[in-house]
Amino acid sequence: MKALSGNGSDRRQSHVLIIEPSSSGTQLIAAVSRLGHRALVLSHNDADRTVPPAELARWGAELVVVDTNDLAAVLACASRLAEQRDIVGVLPGFEYYVPTAALLAAEFGLPGLAPEICLRVRDKLQMRQALAAAGIAGPVFRPVAGRDELAAVAGQVGFPLVLKPTQSAGSIHVTLVHSLAELRAAYDAIVTDATLDFGVSLGPEALVEEFVAGPEFSVEGYVRNGRTVVVSITEKLVSEPPGFIELGHTVPAALDAGCRCVIRDWTAEVVRALGVDCTVFHLELRLRDGVPYVIEFGARLAGDAIPLLIELSTGVDLADIFVRLATDRPIEDITALPTDSARQVAAIRFFYEPGLEVISSAPAPAELHALPAVISGEVTAGPGDRPNCWLDSRSRLGWVMMTGADRPSVDRSWNAVRRTVRFT
Repeated sequence: MKALSGNGSDRRQSHVLIIEPSSSGTQLIAAVSRLGHRALVLSHNDADRTVPPAELARWGAELVVVDTNDLAAVLACASRLAEQRDIVGVLPGFEYYVPTAALLAAEFGLPGLAPEICLRVRDKLQMRQALAAAGIAGPVFRPVAGRDELAAVAGQVGFPLVLKPTQSAGSIHVTLVHSLAELRAAYDAIVTDATLDFGVSLGPEALVEEFVAGPEFSVEGYVRNGRTVVVSITEKLVSEPPGFIELGHTVPAALDAGCRCVIRDWTAEVVRALGVDCTVFHLELRLRDGVPYVIEFGARLAGDAIPLLIELSTGVDLADIFVRLATDRPIEDITALPTDSARQVAAIRFFYEPGLEVISSAPAPAELHALPAVISGEVTAGPGDRPNCWLDSRSRLGWVMMTGADRPSVDRSWNAVRRTVRFT
């Protein structure tokens, strides 16, 4: 599988494999095309593992149907493609496919995250262990693999604590608990949830962590040849416990210059501790008494349209950077933090109605687009839906994206949207 340049008719056209692009990962399709390549999109093409046909057609991408959760099938499919196509890069389109993309890139001899590093950024326990070994400040943590372990582990960590699945994404079943009874109920909710996320079940392995109170942010950037570049710091709006539902993101974060520099330097330490290189990253953190603590780390594009917010605010296209990393192309040196270089403030806000048991009416999408401050938006729930069956991102009802000259103007726009747009 090492040979890349095939003998078929598509040899003159360079191709980039994108595995299961979703959320912000769909921006990679456009970035590949703009850089002169053709995207080969590997997707199961069923249920939540689908790619919008209009997005494929718009950028001349080719859909290749394969079970993306079957590693052997993906390897065989990629091998066949490499016999006929000139494949110059491999990219993960979603969190779950970071290891698959890394393995393919290594097999093809292409740039990418080293496969042996992937578990440190995909498995929450291995991430915590690597950071602790490097002396990076973090919460007390313990793994659990069964209900009978909960009492002992809770005694070691102490309440309040956070329970999270080790292999999930999107804050699914990340829960704050204050007692052993609540912990047992939260764990039962994980192991009995039959809903598959991208065809992946949660399993019994979970992580129990000390609760870190404080404002939440994320750092977006990239690493090449051991050099970490922080492109943006995003301010996150999170729901009240027990869930940690992300209700909005704002770029740039309202932080003073000193705090931004602390976070930038600390981010480089985190990247080194995890051994991450040749990738973009999304690092979630909380500030406790001015000290940053790692919440999550992803070696891929941030979700929830954060890369688009960054581009709107600073002009930096992280999808473009990710493609350049994967295809070994030059990247313009980017060093300024967003508050120094921001052209405007950009924000996304999600509709959320925690007291609503069943939706009886929802706004039409046209209502969102008619609002002067909204540049894009979507309604994702409708009559009959029961959104609050979960304490995670599945309870969100839709979103709007806004821009403004400063943070107060964006906040005013969101308040105007909430007065106008109703879910009942």
